[in-house]
Amino acid sequence: MKNKFKFLKSILLKLVNYPLLIIIGYLYTKLFGTLKNKIAYSVFRLPHYAFGIHEAALRAKHIGLKNITVIEFGVANGRGLIAMSKYALLIQKEYGINISVIGFDSGEGMPKHEGYKDHPELYIAGDFPMQDAETLKNILPTNTKLIIVNLNSEDWTKYISKDAPIGFISIDVDYYSSTSNILKYLHTINIDKIVHNSLFYFDDVALDNHNSYQGELLAIEEFNKNSVHRKFDFVYYRLKQKQRLNQEAWLWQMYQLHCLEHSIRNKEYRSNSDTPQIITNKYLKI
Repeated sequence: MKNKFKFLKSILLKLVNYPLLIIIGYLYTKLFGTLKNKIAYSVFRLPHYAFGIHEAALRAKHIGLKNITVIEFGVANGRGLIAMSKYALLIQKEYGINISVIGFDSGEGMPKHEGYKDHPELYIAGDFPMQDAETLKNILPTNTKLIIVNLNSEDWTKYISKDAPIGFISIDVDYYSSTSNILKYLHTINIDKIVHNSLFYFDDVALDNHNSYQGELLAIEEFNKNSVHRKFDFVYYRLKQKQRLNQEAWLWQMYQLHCLEHSIRNKEYRSNSDTPQIITNKYLKI
């Protein structure tokens, strides 16, 4: 009951920032809306997960994929992973795309920091531990796997199948070093294991005191600097056009990974023999 009251309070606090018509639309959509409209109005408890998985499914359907994988790095006690599992099942049913969910975590909480880039002023080793991995594994839906792994030393991409490429990833590991260790494998991941325009949510880029010289933002910047054909792109301004509640903080935390060498990126859109597209103008007598 306490959690439900807290969630209701958070909804009321964010709705006061919007015009009356948006508030009415939100309430109607929450009660009667389609899945697509619920995504647009951010009615889910973790709207960034719902949006990321929904968008990944739409993109997969557009290019003819039947299976995709969505991932959470930094599971802790599993609140986010369970939500991700539930959203995946809803979206899977809606679009006929099989969605596998994987949660990666060390099970031991945060490691020892490696210097100022890891925000030692904000975190200590052991923060956010997984208290009961076996119980969490037992309550997860069948579409979901929890993998306990040392992300600072092991290649996590070996757990991804070419038959279900990555469509969406959430990274919630706080440290620069941990984020960088996750991202480095994206330089070399087989192109068949990731959708060419996959979405990413970085949990800590919008927090107070996080900045471009520490933490996840620095890891993203260095990835782009060191990668030739794979680049993270900030997508906030495009998401503002899609979301009815467009003042949500999570919109700032969404990125898109463009794999520019992917075959889909290098196909001719249309044949050279096609009739050129023309923009008409009623004032021209042609």
